[in-house]
Amino acid sequence: MSKSFEIIFDSLIFQPFNYRLEIKNRLYNLSYSLQKYFVNDQENYKLNIDDLDYKGIYSLGGGLCFSAFRWNEDIEKRIIERSSINNFTGIPLFLGTDDEKIEMNKNDKKKLINFPLGYFDNFSEKMKKLNHQSEVSKIIENPKQFTVDIDDPNSIEASIGKYNFNHKTNFFISEIQLIDQLYFATIQVSKASLLDIFCLGYQSYLDDEKRRQY
Repeated sequence: MSKSFEIIFDSLIFQPFNYRLEIKNRLYNLSYSLQKYFVNDQENYKLNIDDLDYKGIYSLGGGLCFSAFRWNEDIEKRIIERSSINNFTGIPLFLGTDDEKIEMNKNDKKKLINFPLGYFDNFSEKMKKLNHQSEVSKIIENPKQFTVDIDDPNSIEASIGKYNFNHKTNFFISEIQLIDQLYFATIQVSKASLLDIFCLGYQSYLDDEKRRQY
């Protein structure tokens, strides 16, 4: 199991992360919540983690990336669908009134986030800076390993290599298995922090999402 620790996030990613936590809370009967946390008068958010194992921390980072990277795209898709017709039946996809459609579109547009250029690629670096003080005391003391499901063996190898190079960690894959048409990778590490596990999960999902775009 992991140690108890906290992660600090910038406020820009609050909506996608809060959405991801609500899903995790419902699925696993948890009660995670983000708390406001100010640093030099800058609004951030803090999440306390005390009962996730290493796989859970990795998956939480991946889930955050999955929600945030697609956030604006999913909202814009919903807005477009409310004015679209089903190509097979000729029936509108949205069956509410025009006033309802206008109101729902207005509310959705308020949720759009203006992510700066390079925000997702630089996310791990920003997280390391925000969490520098708390991260120091949460270094993994002994060799650890955890197993996660993956999309592509080659992609996870590349993600780990890139993360190790950028953050001086030593994650490596000791085994990849194909079980019931799903790939599982066993990741070992002895030089990293709990935050690194979270950020590696984020990075691997980001690389997969970007790969799907091409």
